Amino acid sequence: MSSPSLSYRFENRLLSAPPPPLATNGHKAAQRVDEIYGADVFTRRVMRQRLPKDVFKSLMRTIDHGQPLDAHVADVVAAAMKDWAIENGASHFTHWFQPLTGLTAEKHDSLLSPDAQGGVIFNFSGSELVQGEPDASSFPSGGLRATFEARGYTAWDPTSPAFLMRGENNVTLCIPTAFVSWTGEALDTKIPLLRSMEALSHHALRILKLFGTDLGVTRVFTTVGPEQEYFLVDRELFYRRPDLLVCERTLFGAYETVNRTLPAGSVVVATAQPLGRLAFILLEPRSDDGLLDWNFFDEALRREPRYYPVVRTFAAF
Repeated sequence: MSSPSLSYRFENRLLSAPPPPLATNGHKAAQRVDEIYGADVFTRRVMRQRLPKDVFKSLMRTIDHGQPLDAHVADVVAAAMKDWAIENGASHFTHWFQPLTGLTAEKHDSLLSPDAQGGVIFNFSGSELVQGEPDASSFPSGGLRATFEARGYTAWDPTSPAFLMRGENNVTLCIPTAFVSWTGEALDTKIPLLRSMEALSHHALRILKLFGTDLGVTRVFTTVGPEQEYFLVDRELFYRRPDLLVCERTLFGAYETVNRTLPAGSVVVATAQPLGRLAFILLEPRSDDGLLDWNFFDEALRREPRYYPVVRTFAAF
């Protein structure tokens, strides 16, 4: 039977590739990990080296004990951070934050300012480090509001270290910040996290005091991050497993309307049934966990023309 159908034409094949050649002794030796680890992060070690002793101690009290940040300290830290970033090739800085969009956001500004003599100078003040004002109207702000109420502010979070983001032809100083409305409401995911960490510290200190183990303890720190496990597979064994070779790979392509004759023995799976959604997920080429990921269609994908072996049709059977 021939009928118009949506066929998924793909641009790559899921074929078992030969093992890549092993590195030879002629290759340049890789740089030691401990020499490059954290090289683009404004770490405590970097701060200790670049900040005056009293400023460093004051900043550590802010980071470790939540004490208010002195404006003078912010100016000194900004100058040291600017010099460090410039030495590493940075020309711009950004307040980096996590609005309620599920993504990150940035507001970029230049570290360069005209000097009124045809040149430029590098400039980065404590006020620019501590606070920014992106356009909050571009992000979810909790409902309708007047235009003048759409203002949002980013505030430097010194508990998260600044870092450099490297592009093809640019380097940007990224400053982790919280995002708050002009009325003080949280507009991001960082502020609730910081508040939760503060609440956990407060109540953990109560428990320590209850058991008499709070001597010398002023704050309890929590760590956030998913637990991960990974396994190392022998190289030769890996290339004997077609399922591992194609694991988590994507079949790039697009649907197109073509007239195709379904061969004898074709199976029709109706989606208008209680398990129709499951059938769609299993058969869809762009599914995250379908038959394609289970190597069910490997042989069919080796054939010409390069069409996915499952088609969508609206014809009645």
